[in-house]
Amino acid sequence: MNTIGHQKIINFFKKSLASGKVAHSYFFSGEASSGKLTMAEFFARTLLKSENLSNNPDFKIIDKNSVGIDDIRDLINFLTFKSYQNFKVAIINNAELMSHEAQSAILKTLEEPAPKTVLILTSSSPSGLLPTILSRTLQINFRPVPGTVKDEKKIEVNREETREMEKIFNSSLFGRFEYLEKKCVDDKEKAGDFLNKIRVYFRQKLLKEVEAGETEAALKTKNYLKFMNEVEEALKFNVNSQRALEILMAKL
Repeated sequence: MNTIGHQKIINFFKKSLASGKVAHSYFFSGEASSGKLTMAEFFARTLLKSENLSNNPDFKIIDKNSVGIDDIRDLINFLTFKSYQNFKVAIINNAELMSHEAQSAILKTLEEPAPKTVLILTSSSPSGLLPTILSRTLQINFRPVPGTVKDEKKIEVNREETREMEKIFNSSLFGRFEYLEKKCVDDKEKAGDFLNKIRVYFRQKLLKEVEAGETEAALKTKNYLKFMNEVEEALKFNVNSQRALEILMAKL
């Protein structure tokens, strides 16, 4: 397996396995050909202690151009039965290709996973997935290996967004409210975009805290992400989006 640029992710999984803290579901996001599926299969082989996944009864992969409700029902059925050894692992490659019905069906599995099951979703287009799916998985971002001007520009944009979020959350409550007014988040679409930015920031924060073994901080971040989901649900109804985000900011 080509691990160039992904050693940090491999180290994270090694620590998770060593500590026994393996999540029930992961979301691998990143550009096409960034190594998401390769890493998912590598993790599956490590969990199952098997080099041959194709003949392993505890492994299933959905990798097709269109994923319907029947595919997901079959997957749920697979995860329901007890494993032959230790774990049962399933991968949905290009998860954004799931139909709306299929995405709705997978939610219950994400909310109430069977013991010793691991579900990995990969996608280069997270916007094609229900926000509730993203919020119920541990997100791992695959970034391009630096080396081209294009890659470096993208990395710089991500750094800028991270710095912007850190500046907001380290400011006073007044400063946060002032930022919301400047961004005109009274518009629901803009509020949704801003909420997604916050979510990405806190998922990355959670990943770092888990990797560093900062249990208390990770729990606090996890609870904040849960509250974020409640705000997101509220935005679907006739609520004042700016007021909803102000409540979110005040929770920090």
